[in-house]
Amino acid sequence: MYLFVKYSGGWVDPDPFVRYNGSWVQPETIYVRYNGTWRIVWPYVLTPTLTVEGSPSDVPEDPLLEGSAFSIKSNSSDFHESTEWEVVRTSDNVVVWNETEI
Repeated sequence: MYLFVKYSGGWVDPDPFVRYNGSWVQPETIYVRYNGTWRIVWPYVLTPTLTVEGSPSDVPEDPLLEGSAFSIKSNSSDFHESTEWEVVRTSDNVVVWNETEI
């Protein structure tokens, strides 16, 4: 789930601030109630990017895969525990390679 707000006619990914004791502060955590359950929507992990050597039409048999750095949207901190790489053959959805980096 992502939090977006409508601002000046367009949808934007906000940096939320709230008024607290007369000052504007950025909260560490924001919850929303959804289908009767409270869910955390802030902070959240930013969607990583993946670069595949030669993509999309000239991928070699042993391509270099590069992922972006771990990042969160928040004024608080978090940590990155592990990365899982999974390569799936699109013709039959079979996992042909899986590796977890810790």
